[in-house]
Amino acid sequence: MFAVVGTGFISCSEDYESRLPELLLKNVSFSTSESGSEEILLRNEDLTFYDIKSDQDWCYPSIDVKNSKIIIRVYANETYDDRTATITLSDIKDGKTTRTFTVSQAQMDWVELKGVNTFEAEMKGGTIEVPLRTNIGERYTVEIPSVASSWISVVSKTRGLEDRTLTLNVAKNNSGNVRDAIISVVYNDISVPVKIRQKFDPVFSLDVNSISIDENGGIFDILVNANITVDVYPEDDWVQKAGYEDLGEDQFVQKLKVLKFDEKKEERKCNVLFESAEKFGNNELRQYLTVTQYRHLFINEEEISVTVGDSLDLDEHLFNKDKLVLTWKSSDNDVVTVDAQGRIKAIAEGEANVTVTSKDGKHTDYVKIIVEKPKDLTKFLTCEWDTGKAITGKDTTYTVGCTISMDADGPGIVLKGYTFYNDSVAQMTVEWDGKYLGPNSSVSSADVQLKKQKNYYIDWKYTYAMGEYTLRYSMDKKVTITKNEKPAATRRNAARSRRR
Repeated sequence: MFAVVGTGFISCSEDYESRLPELLLKNVSFSTSESGSEEILLRNEDLTFYDIKSDQDWCYPSIDVKNSKIIIRVYANETYDDRTATITLSDIKDGKTTRTFTVSQAQMDWVELKGVNTFEAEMKGGTIEVPLRTNIGERYTVEIPSVASSWISVVSKTRGLEDRTLTLNVAKNNSGNVRDAIISVVYNDISVPVKIRQKFDPVFSLDVNSISIDENGGIFDILVNANITVDVYPEDDWVQKAGYEDLGEDQFVQKLKVLKFDEKKEERKCNVLFESAEKFGNNELRQYLTVTQYRHLFINEEEISVTVGDSLDLDEHLFNKDKLVLTWKSSDNDVVTVDAQGRIKAIAEGEANVTVTSKDGKHTDYVKIIVEKPKDLTKFLTCEWDTGKAITGKDTTYTVGCTISMDADGPGIVLKGYTFYNDSVAQMTVEWDGKYLGPNSSVSSADVQLKKQKNYYIDWKYTYAMGEYTLRYSMDKKVTITKNEKPAATRRNAARSRRR
């Protein structure tokens, strides 16, 4: 409030002289845009013959004669500019003396976005320029929520006449997903929201899509290139997660443990799923790694039953992937002996493990050999015919094959071969060095073609319990077993080691 203090009186004589020029008047300023009033106190001044006017409708002055003061009232400024009114104080008694002063009122504070209110940043980060229109200069502040303060910061505020540019810095997006934040441009009661959205482009690949590892297993590393969270799911329990190592720069090493492989088969496979922990749009990012584990060496059977006195070439039952040089060993030479070529001999009733090991000691397997007393094989051996017929014009051809089987409770025998006969005439002869026929197993012959069927039969040759036998299976499905007069033939002396 600006006050002018005056003392004196107004003369009623014809020599009247206005005191208006002597009044100390100062300009009035309203610092806000709100409505309000100010008073100018003029002590002991007689304001009866004064008149006061404003050149602006928003400002309306008045005179309080009783209290010797001028009252200035203003309406709220709803514009975005400062405004000024000129107040004229007139002496109506002399009709000529006037004084003027100004009343100013601040603008309505103004901050707004110029254009859109959503801004998109690249995944790699960078700067975003937010265009503003404001009449408060740079007096505004920028409020960034705490959850976004690690990746959004204010770089600068640039000035224009009414246009301003707020420059924000956005860090690289390593969050693993698109991220959003709403910041606020604030001044007093004004708050202008600005939405920031940062892109995220998922990167996901495996350095390899397949690996191979031998039966000993172990831990191996898979390099994963990913800027997202990746979950790992082995499909079989013989492949297990074994931790990971973060390399930074969107890379990590996933460690996988492969257990020892002791099944009697050449290989096994397991798919390992690498999958993004979150969806990106409608897409699920996934990669598969195929783990192949193979065996270098194994004996096909878990156990083999033989009879006291039998000999058997285990090399015939061996898988030897890389033709490794081997050593053989029996756990009990009083029950079973084995030579350097893997040929065993049953010495006495009992059980023993025969182990085969590669020369370098890295690969090994064993088979349990069960040695039994001789049994009556007529109770355990059976045969079945497999017959067919083909007609071409007037010619008819008969196809005959035979399968010999050992019951689950039967012993093991060694087949030496077979001969097909038709009306006592040999049609086909096949010889083997020794094909093992164990409990609950079977062996089939090749098919023979006959023009006429005249009392056909097959003779199976086999050794069992230090003897050589012939099993004859006739056309009418009768089985006859005959022990040959000659002792069981000695295996050929060739120190072969046939390996698959």
